[in-house]
Amino acid sequence: MSITDMKKMRLGVVGVGYLGKFHAEKYARMEHVDLVGASWIPTVT
Repeated sequence: MSITDMKKMRLGVVGVGYLGKFHAEKYARMEHVDLVGASWIPTVT
């Protein structure tokens, strides 16, 4: 089975700080990935 025959993988990124943002951008560019969400909880300082 080739990658063109496969369904898209649906995923979300939890924690979109510096590294999470980096991962979300990379996943969004992948043909076989459907980025369905990103979430984070801001910290209060």
